[in-house]
Amino acid sequence: DNYRALLRDRRSRHYFGKHILPIQMFDGETFSNLILLLECLLRTENETERIKRTLRARGKFLAGSAFLTMAQWQLKKHAFELENNIKEGGKDLLEEIEAVNWRDLQELMSKHGHAARIEESDLRLLIDRFDKDNDGLISKREFI
Repeated sequence: DNYRALLRDRRSRHYFGKHILPIQMFDGETFSNLILLLECLLRTENETERIKRTLRARGKFLAGSAFLTMAQWQLKKHAFELENNIKEGGKDLLEEIEAVNWRDLQELMSKHGHAARIEESDLRLLIDRFDKDNDGLISKREFI
């Protein structure tokens, strides 16, 4: 958080009696690694947007269905509740499931044999990538 604040603040400051810009606080290697990280993030963002455009251009791609595919944990819970008469049917699943959480992604990874390689912290990072309102979930609006 301190680095983020320093990078946002472009005013020079006095550190240890020197007049320097916040970016000058990094040594050469750290600065080079920061540039590599930012380049990687930009490539990832560009690729994500390219994939989204490609999927939207497909006539058969249904964003709502893809969203429900991600909501595996909630779908499993919903099926259990219906099966055990805990909950009345009625609402469309797409209407009922408003957001995807890390447990949904964990269930999806497990379903496809990837659960052993992915930790909860990785799934939370993935959620954070798409979570625009910082509520720890990917809402339909954020997904689509």
